[in-house]
Amino acid sequence: MPQRVISEIYAAATGRLDWDVPLKHLASRLDCWAVQVIGIDKASGAVEFHFFAGTAPPAFALDYLRFYHAVNPLVAPVMAGEVGEWAHDHELFDAAFVAGHPFFRDFLLPHGGRHIAGTKLVDEDDAVVLLVLFRAAGARPLGPADMPAVEPLAYHLAEALHNHLHVGRRFGDQQIPKHLLDPFPQAMLLVDDALGIVQRNAAADRLLAARDPLVERGGRLVCKDPECAVRVSEAIDELRRTADDPLRQRRLVRLPRRNLPDLMLFVSAVRPENSMRAFGTTVRFLMIAHDPLRELDTAHDPLLLAECFGLTPAEARIAVALAAGFDVKEIAQRHRTSVHTVRSQLRAVLVKTGTNRQADLIRLLLSLPGNVS
Repeated sequence: MPQRVISEIYAAATGRLDWDVPLKHLASRLDCWAVQVIGIDKASGAVEFHFFAGTAPPAFALDYLRFYHAVNPLVAPVMAGEVGEWAHDHELFDAAFVAGHPFFRDFLLPHGGRHIAGTKLVDEDDAVVLLVLFRAAGARPLGPADMPAVEPLAYHLAEALHNHLHVGRRFGDQQIPKHLLDPFPQAMLLVDDALGIVQRNAAADRLLAARDPLVERGGRLVCKDPECAVRVSEAIDELRRTADDPLRQRRLVRLPRRNLPDLMLFVSAVRPENSMRAFGTTVRFLMIAHDPLRELDTAHDPLLLAECFGLTPAEARIAVALAAGFDVKEIAQRHRTSVHTVRSQLRAVLVKTGTNRQADLIRLLLSLPGNVS
């Protein structure tokens, strides 16, 4: 198995294989929930490349680059260390820190991860490459017993990425959003402020092919209904002009369809200064289309609830559990956290959804998409 992974690593570095292939096998070999390789330009802090694989949900990588990279507490010790020197969360952060820190509390734990370890693979004059390994909730952290398996693979990754770093610069960053959007079942598009389509996934291809209510014309996203076109343009303009909390940079636009329920278009701003320029050097807009006839109902889809109300992954998980009929104590038990933490997250959900009581919140969630304004 290691020889196979090593061969795939060098094949990916030369462009003969997608990086997902060796990283998936590496994650399996090391019993990791997810493996992340990220190349960063030292001068600008921009992402040069980002590879991610494992059993973590697709929203994990998307949320990381949009919001949570900036609060990852392991980045500083990894960046301060030498090449090949490992930093482990269980050696640096105690249980109280994990319970209270937004990276763990609001992001990693809700998505299903728990332990994180990282090292610097490459450190050149103008760029650095990090390897980050995640293990799932309930799994033990990476420790000395794992290093005989980890270190040879990390060595070959470093050797291969020295070459990939220079090759990758010739191709720019356009593949980063593509790899992030492709795994989602929802139709997802990344557009500029003129509605030029920068990237889209396969579900978006199918949506545009149906030509109701959205079409592509000359590389631009076009609403067939003039009134809808105005609403989309207004949402883009509002998001472009505002720059408050990134988690609240969202709008919802309803798109009427012939003899069908409205298509719900969740639009969020992705600013280069907040996202390591992973989506481009100018503000871009992520669009997630929800079709009530074909997809999960909104009340039980944490991604859509997060986009709809600006919830963190932890808050979205609480909302989904409430909509499914669980009470606060049951949610705390299922999520392996305290009742106090769940109540605190529930208070945040009530504020963001504009509801005052738990019963009102549940009614709102179960009435979606009808009651979303």
